[in-house]
Amino acid sequence: MYLDNQDFNVISALAIALGIIGIFCILID
Repeated sequence: MYLDNQDFNVISALAIALGIIGIFCILID
C-alpha cells in the first residue's frame, strides 16, 4: 500500500487543520 501525491496532500491538510484547531483551543483556554 502506498500513498499517491493527492492522498498525501489530503492527509497533510488534515494534520495542519488539527494542529491549528489544537492551538486555537489552547489559546481559548
